[in-house]
Amino acid sequence: MHVTMVVGLFRPFGGGAERQAEALSVALQQRGIFVDVLTLCPRGAEIALPDDPVPVTRLRVPGFGRLKEISFAISVYPYLIKHKPDIVHIHQAEMLATGAVMAAKKLRIPSIVKCGNSGERFDLRITEQKYFCGSWLKSKIVYKTDCFIALNQSIQDDLLAEGIQPSKISCIPNGICISEPRTKAKRVQCRKSLSFPELRPVISTVGTLTPKKNHANLIRALSLIPAEQRPLLVIAGGGGLRNSLESLIQELDLSEDIRLLGQVSSEEVNQVLHASDLFILPSYVEGVSNALLEAMAIEIPAIVSDVPGNRAVIENDSQGYFCHPDNPVSISRAISDALQNPSEMTARARAGRLNIESRFDLDVVAKQYELLYGSLLNSTK
Repeated sequence: MHVTMVVGLFRPFGGGAERQAEALSVALQQRGIFVDVLTLCPRGAEIALPDDPVPVTRLRVPGFGRLKEISFAISVYPYLIKHKPDIVHIHQAEMLATGAVMAAKKLRIPSIVKCGNSGERFDLRITEQKYFCGSWLKSKIVYKTDCFIALNQSIQDDLLAEGIQPSKISCIPNGICISEPRTKAKRVQCRKSLSFPELRPVISTVGTLTPKKNHANLIRALSLIPAEQRPLLVIAGGGGLRNSLESLIQELDLSEDIRLLGQVSSEEVNQVLHASDLFILPSYVEGVSNALLEAMAIEIPAIVSDVPGNRAVIENDSQGYFCHPDNPVSISRAISDALQNPSEMTARARAGRLNIESRFDLDVVAKQYELLYGSLLNSTK
């Protein structure tokens, strides 16, 4: 079986969706499925990397911004003609998905579109709002896609609201490789490597610097904690809001309490998580956060916003902590409550890891996709 993954960015660029595309590609290849990746090549980047885990084609296309997205969408068709995959698997229902599903339909190749967000940030809703011909783009995705992947129930509800038949929707979460719980020695090693203080509590968050990730309210929440009790907040991720977040940090006099690491690699994310005492994800909307899964898998306690995507991971208070994303006081209180009760924090971290082991193991997720691919191929014969 040959599966072509179509994704806007790929390693070393992008965020959670792109990291998940990489992890899934490797897991599928280990199951005997040939996987190649078609993606954009950012300006100035290398077309090929020596350590790419699967064959990757990074296209240099003309234009900037949305024009570049259109150029990439058009380029999918000749790529599929040349490589003749059995399945086209598209990550996120945006502009590139339109070109990919139309090309796949014309070539009679089954297509899958994975949706990563729900609510106001629902993929199809964003596509409709973002582009001049957004309604047309959305309609092509809706009617020409053979199967949609919903990461959680909230995304499935949004897909159903668009009139998509239940038979065309599969609920498959993100998955991760389950590693051993974090050890004290590993924590010390990673703190030294990252130049984090040895004794001060460290809270980390991982995600692109965009409004939906709600970094501003997290920073405001940190300012509400008394200085002598305040942990170090580490924010890993790049994005367009960096300058405004830096201004907010200066305004609140938190320069000694917050580190903005910028864009980081998967290896660096792993180091940050191992160096942390607590992971926090105060987003306004989430699909299924890879960083959250990775933190919980190594037994790092987690605070998350009480939104559907996070509720799909942390099922109850015994597995983690919840806060209200609109309320810095709620976020601040959750941080303080966790850090002031280490034994409870440890218990929730252990329960969280067991939850991840049972529901989000990447091998299990890859097997679900393998069965779905087979079902789609059988239905088109």
